Amino acid sequence: SLAVSGYSALIPDLIIPEQVNIASAWMGFGSMLGYLVGTILGVLELFVGIFACYCILAVVLTAGAVLTFLSNDAGQNMALYEKVKVAPSPPSMRTVNGLWHLFSDPFRCRNFLWVFVTRFLVMFGFNTVTAFLENYVRDSIPSPYVVFGIEIESYVLATALMMGIVLVGSVIAAFGSGFVANKIGRKPVVYIASGLMAGVILVYVFWVNYQWDLFLIVFFGIGYGSYISVDWALAADALPSSGSFATDMGIWHVSTNLPMLVGPLIGGLMIDILNPVGDAIGIDGFGYRLVWIMCVIAYVLAIIFTRNISTSDEKTNGSAQQFVELHDETELAGGVDSSRMTTMREPLDDSTLSAYAEELGLSDPSSDNDELAA
Repeated sequence: SLAVSGYSALIPDLIIPEQVNIASAWMGFGSMLGYLVGTILGVLELFVGIFACYCILAVVLTAGAVLTFLSNDAGQNMALYEKVKVAPSPPSMRTVNGLWHLFSDPFRCRNFLWVFVTRFLVMFGFNTVTAFLENYVRDSIPSPYVVFGIEIESYVLATALMMGIVLVGSVIAAFGSGFVANKIGRKPVVYIASGLMAGVILVYVFWVNYQWDLFLIVFFGIGYGSYISVDWALAADALPSSGSFATDMGIWHVSTNLPMLVGPLIGGLMIDILNPVGDAIGIDGFGYRLVWIMCVIAYVLAIIFTRNISTSDEKTNGSAQQFVELHDETELAGGVDSSRMTTMREPLDDSTLSAYAEELGLSDPSSDNDELAA
């Protein structure tokens, strides 16, 4: 988690805004490919032992860290990704109040808040489903598990096959969805991805058949891979400050780790409590069904809340729209008061920003006083 938060924060320093979708797609593809290859190579443990496997992991992680450290100059590339936003640097960590602001200030940015919430919901659904998939196969699907006439006796192997298909679908989708996002935008990709995952799990609520479950879970993997390919781009677009990439990305990464804890905890309690209730009323796997419904609701909420996110790739008449609102009686940068309200529906390029800065008495629109741009 420590490495990923720093790594995620490094990327915005190295790319220009027009490359965010493609960079996000490559990051998603790399993540999913790593999961897939790691799963496949896990069989090495059968031949070389667990200690050797951990040694291999240590070598791979160290090589990746050293390569990243030696091959990038974040300071040199910072100019490629100029951002004009509020809060040029993170709060101090020396006081309790500073620590509180360190974690709470990013959520004052509406976009960051909604990106965090939607990612939490998507990861909540994914981690809950994958955490109990093996138990579901064991308890709710009769064995042997038949696939095109081939019988699989072990529920562990049957589940591993399903997870392998999820990862393959994710890898394929993660590679292509970033390019699709360049055409249709990031939010439509999130709508489609969340809808696919919700649709598959909704079928699981009402229909139990291993062969069909195996077929449908391909689309679950495609949905997850599609989301992963654009979620980092959404986060990079919503960063509250160019001076606190690492801090904000670390906080954003909590939306991945927290669902890993919360989802299985809630789901496990529901299954343990509600499965016996289902047995009493004649509904097999009652707890699993309600957990799947909970995941569907999470995906639907993710779709709804994504509508609240403003992205730089949203286009009207072919150009990204950014809005500046100067409110009556509102104190702006440098203590300048506005006596009117103006709403501009046009791109905030350098010349437009400079014009506003000059009008409000700001000598440098890229200085620390950038409430105007935000």
